[in-house]
Amino acid sequence: MSGQDGDEQPSDADRDMIQALQAELRETNEGLLALTLEREEHERTLTALHESSRELLHAETAEDVCELILETTNEVLGIPGAGVYFASADGTRLSPAATTEYVENRFGALSPVSSDDDSVAWRSFVEQETIVMDDGMTGHDEGLEAAFPSGIWLPLGSHGVMVAVSDEIGVFDADSRQLAGLLAATAEAALDRVEQEKRRRRREAQLEGLVEATGELLGAETVREVCDTVVETAESALDLPITMIAVYDDKTGTLRPRAQTALAETIVDAEQMFDPQAELAWQAFAEKRVTVHDEMAVASGADADADIDIDTYGVAVLPLGRHGVLVIGSRTSDDVHDERLSLARILAASTEPSLARLLATNAESSLDRAEREHQLIERDERLHEQNERLTRLNQVNDVIRHIDQALVAADSRTAIEQAVCTQLTTAGPYTFAWIGEYDAVHDAVTPQEWGGANEGYLEAIDPKNADSSEREPTELANETQEPQVVEDLLGEPPLPRWRREALKRGYRACIAIPLVYREMRYGVLTVYSDQLETFGELERTVLVELGETIAYAINAVESKKALVSDEFVEVEFEIRDDSIPFLSVTAEVGCVVELESVVARSDGGYRVFFTTHETPPEPVLEHMERAFTVDDTRLISENDEECLFECTVDESSFFGTLLGHGAIPQRFRAESGHGTIVVALPESANVRLFIDTIQATYDHSELLARREQPRDRDRRTTSGFAADMDEILTDRQREVLQTAYESGFFESPRKSTGSEISDALGVSQPTFNNHLRAAQRKFFELIFESD
Repeated sequence: MSGQDGDEQPSDADRDMIQALQAELRETNEGLLALTLEREEHERTLTALHESSRELLHAETAEDVCELILETTNEVLGIPGAGVYFASADGTRLSPAATTEYVENRFGALSPVSSDDDSVAWRSFVEQETIVMDDGMTGHDEGLEAAFPSGIWLPLGSHGVMVAVSDEIGVFDADSRQLAGLLAATAEAALDRVEQEKRRRRREAQLEGLVEATGELLGAETVREVCDTVVETAESALDLPITMIAVYDDKTGTLRPRAQTALAETIVDAEQMFDPQAELAWQAFAEKRVTVHDEMAVASGADADADIDIDTYGVAVLPLGRHGVLVIGSRTSDDVHDERLSLARILAASTEPSLARLLATNAESSLDRAEREHQLIERDERLHEQNERLTRLNQVNDVIRHIDQALVAADSRTAIEQAVCTQLTTAGPYTFAWIGEYDAVHDAVTPQEWGGANEGYLEAIDPKNADSSEREPTELANETQEPQVVEDLLGEPPLPRWRREALKRGYRACIAIPLVYREMRYGVLTVYSDQLETFGELERTVLVELGETIAYAINAVESKKALVSDEFVEVEFEIRDDSIPFLSVTAEVGCVVELESVVARSDGGYRVFFTTHETPPEPVLEHMERAFTVDDTRLISENDEECLFECTVDESSFFGTLLGHGAIPQRFRAESGHGTIVVALPESANVRLFIDTIQATYDHSELLARREQPRDRDRRTTSGFAADMDEILTDRQREVLQTAYESGFFESPRKSTGSEISDALGVSQPTFNNHLRAAQRKFFELIFESD
């Protein structure tokens, strides 16, 4: 056939085929669209479930977890019916904890279930398996199984079971089961965390109760008071309602109860419990070890009087030394993975074994003390001895106050050492005192100043004349950096030379105290007394604190001397040492490092500002992060040419060592693993000793130059102004001001904000602002109000 224009028209069969193909294509497109929508819906559900999981893992209580389970089941999984059962402590019963309104309206309140019930919830809990009933739940006459045609039960570990139900059949397909399983697993983890937090809070509360009880026990004066406090603490703080304490009666040779809780008095047969033949409490007392028993000595009729299942209770007996025993009854628990009957299983429901042992230990200690209270004569003798020591200590404290005043006025190390030795031996109770200066090159102490009855003692104990039978206390103090005390110089013969020389001059006891400030060793102070056992604990403490004060004063004098000296010595070294991070970073990264400044921290250590060239900041930060002597490295600013960094170092670091010896770094530049450092020392410093010390500390160091330099003290000069600033600023104010300057706080735009600098300093931003304003005010006063 042909049309008006001659084109052939399709046949009916062709049209049918085209229509069929079009219909099939539409169905395919609709199917693909449905799958796409279904996938998108599944992804949205997973995302929502993830958000709910995060909320679950941050829940603070089990009740919060329940509410989130119900909310997630309803809103995320789209199942309106949900409930949660919680297991009892002994795992024999499931009780409803929460349900949705949908379940309550359709079914009513859920009932508890146990092993006696033919319940899907109980089977899921016991078998720890997910159970799905999605076919109308036929065959069940009661419970949710009978009220709803579809349901899924998921165990929550030892915590219980969650359930979701629906009026529709076929609701719980593979995807729904997977999502419900994820929710149950997350809920179980959340309940685990809640339980752990609950145990932690309980432990903290019990520890606080024990701390309070310890204070009360310290104030108890009689055995009765001790026993009452221990029993009350066990019941109120450790949740142990069945507690008894029995004390050994040496007249009758028996254990006699002295205190017990009301419940213990009701259910425990005290006569049987403490009968030596029964070997309950007596076994623990005689063998001085903790014993546990699976049965208590129960009084007749106790089952009726006490509202507890006594058959589930065991007993633990803790010995109290020679005084008696502490008896604790508690329900045994299977939560502790130990097949044997142990103290942990006895106490698991109430407290931890360590806390019960701690209470027993405190009880034993308090009984010891109470027993000693009646020894009045010995106490009076001790008090008399203490009064004598306090009188002497007051005398020592008076001397220390005079020494402190002298240290404030001293303007040199020699003046400090002379004042200390003179005051200790003239106004103080000591016969002889001397200070030796530390020599880092030879790791030895050389006498510098002394006071009192020397009589050639220092020459006699010179190391060249010493024998090897016993080290002298000063040597040991220098070597160990710990105080060395000898309360009786006589000792056991044969005596070493230093003891013999000391006894010749009437010395009977001595103490040697290292002089150390911020890990910088300055020497040793050694003090001698003409009395035996002079240096008791309190006196040692005072003298050790004096040693710290002396070291601080020497450091302050030498540091000030370096700043205000009219002349100074410049010393230049070349150093190669991989242990110095500022050198090793140049070798590893291939950069150039230059020192900008070093700022002393008020809490110890130093803040170092340095720049790097020819490298990005990341490898530098990574290297410094690995360095042991460098902390808190941060990038302050960077440009095409250089990067500015800040870090903190301690006193044992390279720059800390320099500053600790009174050397102020002037210039430092390092590349390819080696560097040059120029430091300034006061003219009065022992420059030769400093050079030897640096070369002994850093093997690959070479002295390049030593130059005498004049210093202009006019305030208009940098050094003069810096000295004046040091006089008016506190250490903290100087640290804040210099850190802010070096961090680019005063530049425009700022390289570091006040918040960043306060974080680096470890203070709040208001505190940083207060210190900065105070420092700026003093700075302006120095400029505008000075003559």
